[in-house]
Amino acid sequence: MAAEEADRHPDLTEGVLDNGLRYLILEAPQAAGVSMRLRVWVGSQAETRDERGVSHFIEHMAFRATRSRPQGDIDAVLAQRGLTSGRDHNAFTSQFDTTYHLDLPDKNGEALELGLAWLRDVGDGVLFRPEDVEAERGVVLAEWRGTITPETPTATAEADFHFVAEGDYDRRPAGAPDTLNRLDAPRLAAFHRRWYRPDNAVIVIVGPVSAGTMTAKIEAHFGSWRSVGAKPELALPKDLAPQVAPAVLALPLARTPRRSMVCKRAPRSEPATDDDLLQGVIDDILTRRLDEAADGEAGVHELSTFGAEFESSEILCILALHADGAGARALALAQSTLRSLTATPPAQAEIDRALAVRRAYLRGARDSSVTASSADLADLLLALDYVGRPYRTVNAEMQRLNRFAESLRPEAVRAALAARWPDEAPPRLSIEDAQAPEPEALIAAWRAGQEAPLSARRESAAVTALLEPPFDLGPPGQVVRREDLQPEFVRFTFSNGVVLNYKR
Repeated sequence: MAAEEADRHPDLTEGVLDNGLRYLILEAPQAAGVSMRLRVWVGSQAETRDERGVSHFIEHMAFRATRSRPQGDIDAVLAQRGLTSGRDHNAFTSQFDTTYHLDLPDKNGEALELGLAWLRDVGDGVLFRPEDVEAERGVVLAEWRGTITPETPTATAEADFHFVAEGDYDRRPAGAPDTLNRLDAPRLAAFHRRWYRPDNAVIVIVGPVSAGTMTAKIEAHFGSWRSVGAKPELALPKDLAPQVAPAVLALPLARTPRRSMVCKRAPRSEPATDDDLLQGVIDDILTRRLDEAADGEAGVHELSTFGAEFESSEILCILALHADGAGARALALAQSTLRSLTATPPAQAEIDRALAVRRAYLRGARDSSVTASSADLADLLLALDYVGRPYRTVNAEMQRLNRFAESLRPEAVRAALAARWPDEAPPRLSIEDAQAPEPEALIAAWRAGQEAPLSARRESAAVTALLEPPFDLGPPGQVVRREDLQPEFVRFTFSNGVVLNYKR
């Protein structure tokens, strides 16, 4: 048995029906109720230009009328059993998936059967009657109007500049009014039939239930669900056009505080084992350095990171919140912070701190697991499934982290970040600032910053003492545990067996 399989949580049962439907069942005896999730891998990314909004429209239709509830009374029937629409009974459409939520207050058999029957209806029993489509169209259009604010044109221009390939279009799940007004019952039904299929879905059940009983119920309710035609593929967004020089976009002034951004693109690589742990260390170090940079610069309120994946590339972005007159300085701070980490490995103390944060989180997870609700656990399973990571026990996660910490070196952190933020990659800079410099001046300043000598990062005397002790500690070893013994004492345990008690 592979180590990853052995680490999987013993209370989790995973399987696949003959029709391709995957299921995850977590026995959680401490939970009061039962939570169910049905995720279908379809969202706005699957829509053509003349289908914008169809995924979200179908989500609405699943609550309007179905095979087992043709009168559209599912909300009322569930309300009689203690469920509140929007809180316990809801659904969400994103760019890549549509997920239906049911949180039952207890494990009452009638409510459970009702919920499973409705989720099966979602799969292949939604009724697309023309009169129902017309009635729901007004609701969908009202939701679209609710997404439009005075900031929308600026946000749209920003997204188009950084993330939308030439010839592509806005893929927000709310859609567009021209297509929402044209979508009719046959087109909705055809899209539903093409994408809602058992081999393109996963069901999650969490609560004080028996995995064997739930497996049988899933088979009884979903076993006869059949796919129609070949399974469609949900592609990642198209790559942006090749870029050989920095590009700048001056954004319309609409948001307070102002928002400016710089992004770089790099080739996308397949994730490796423990990539999530390495990325967590990178995120912690980068976040702390960006926070330090923003704290020391007047008018710069916040610097944060996020990314996106494309067909063969990925983007890393630094978002700056700032006052007018500080946009260029905020982007320069982002540049110098990234340069310092891609050119020079971080201090070992920074890595140790990031690992300590993760250990503290896992210790907290161990304490909270005994009181976690079925809804929280179901959402956690969905989140892990989304990124293809197994659900493990807290002890297994802690052991994995400790194994990872023993072999992690500062150079590996630097190299991983440099791969995502290549020096040679030209940046895209968008700036929202009433006092923004001309694009040519911003590009010139960026190039000057790229060639400027890197300023030395000052370390505190405490960090220096830890990194370069004045005595022999034996063979090199990584810090695998940090313990705060008293307000002034910290104990470091190294992988080579050395224990260092440090007094601040």
